Amino acid sequence: MQTEKDFAQKIFTDVREMSKSDLGVTRLGYSEKETQVLRYLEKVALGLSMNCSYDEAGNLWMTLEGKHPERPFLMVASHADSVPEGGNFDGLAGIVSGLCAAKAIKESGIQLDCNLNVVAFRCEEQGLIGSRAILGTLTPEDLNRRYRPECKLLGESMQDCGINPQALVQGKAYLNPKDVAAYFELHIEQGPKLEQSSQAKVGLVTGIRGNVFHRAIRCLGETAHSGAIDFEFRHDAVAAVAQLFAAMRAHWIERLKAGDDLVYTNGVVNTPPSQSFNIISGEVTFSLDIRTLSVQTREYFYELFKKEARKIEADFGVRFEFDQAFYIEPALSDEHLINKLESSAAQENIPVICMPSGAGHDAGDIAQEGIPMAMIFIANQNGSHNHREAMRMEDFLSGVQILTRTLKDL
Repeated sequence: MQTEKDFAQKIFTDVREMSKSDLGVTRLGYSEKETQVLRYLEKVALGLSMNCSYDEAGNLWMTLEGKHPERPFLMVASHADSVPEGGNFDGLAGIVSGLCAAKAIKESGIQLDCNLNVVAFRCEEQGLIGSRAILGTLTPEDLNRRYRPECKLLGESMQDCGINPQALVQGKAYLNPKDVAAYFELHIEQGPKLEQSSQAKVGLVTGIRGNVFHRAIRCLGETAHSGAIDFEFRHDAVAAVAQLFAAMRAHWIERLKAGDDLVYTNGVVNTPPSQSFNIISGEVTFSLDIRTLSVQTREYFYELFKKEARKIEADFGVRFEFDQAFYIEPALSDEHLINKLESSAAQENIPVICMPSGAGHDAGDIAQEGIPMAMIFIANQNGSHNHREAMRMEDFLSGVQILTRTLKDL
């Protein structure tokens, strides 16, 4: 009988081989490569005597039948796609964890009370497309976007896969939240916390941070000769933005000391193409991203940002123009499921720590629909969304042990 480690390692190796690119792996959403991976996973599931089907969005459902198939089912899911030249474990680890759990449950001779559905979602990296499609939250605007300039429109890529994209943007949900008893998603952590922890390499996710973000806020000053304009006559957009960033960093530190869950980022900062070393910049465009588990914290810090911007306008003689703000609501994990995972970890003698997720996941949209959700994080050595991404098999198998025991006990 194949060990769980060998079973999982073979899937990881096979999928890496079929989707490898110059540096890492590339299996873009609704591409031939992603479809090839789904067909492979289907064969693996059939080898476990699971029933397989595809939904209206092309997501793969692999079902281990329970004693009462009519009851609300358990769901373990993640995504099959990757970013270009990405790592092999982002998304795939969650699908393999579900297959490992199904294998362990079947080989133990136990039949769960309800069905266990292991789901491979399509196209998560381009905006949680596969999960949103079956939840009825996909929009016509989504279909008209390109992931990269050289890519087809999303709707065209769907059509190439035999999917009717228009049927997915009518607001119709193909998944009834009442049919799902619990949703689990195992995922590599996409930060360094678990890897640097001396306490645990497995995390239980308390929730997925929501955020407010702007893609292009403009700071408008006055372009001028750098040598001819003395201090008191300057309206320097670069200096104003630098002051704003420094002030918000100080406020961020204060909120962390007060115990708030909060991350603050200005990931894009640009001056005009004509800018030179000897020109006082009259324009800076920059982004803003505020993330937290708390809506109250988000609103407080966002208002603080706007207050600081107004103060700097007066101090520097500049003007801030805000583009549209976008909001994503936080998704809190189900307390009962987290308690179950903690209990399973204790019974398996596996140390865990509780932590938030700063990145978005299919689990977030699932939770927004009222489905009980919990996530398990696994330590990742070299960061995510890059070809150096890594995951120790022993850490992965620890997460699988916790997941399997929890599924048995629910």
